[in-house]
Amino acid sequence: MLFENQMQHQLFFDVLADQNILTTFYPLGDADFTDLDDWLLLHYNQHLSLSETLGTASPFELIDTDWNQEDDFNDWTQAHLLLHQELAATLGL
Repeated sequence: MLFENQMQHQLFFDVLADQNILTTFYPLGDADFTDLDDWLLLHYNQHLSLSETLGTASPFELIDTDWNQEDDFNDWTQAHLLLHQELAATLGL
């Protein structure tokens, strides 16, 4: 899941960069999960930059979740998928 997420973020960044539009980009695939909150914050900031640049819906609070709770994790995963689908559609991917 994380590798695919990183690759899609890279694709979003590359498509925009090809149009001379630069957005925030962090190497999310290099995550250190001993501090999940830091990774969630960087991930949220990257999504926020994309949504502001593309005029899409602002991302939900990606950092407001407890991945140790199965329902929270599943809700986060579903909402995150919808964000990626919206970004991909907006970019014509």
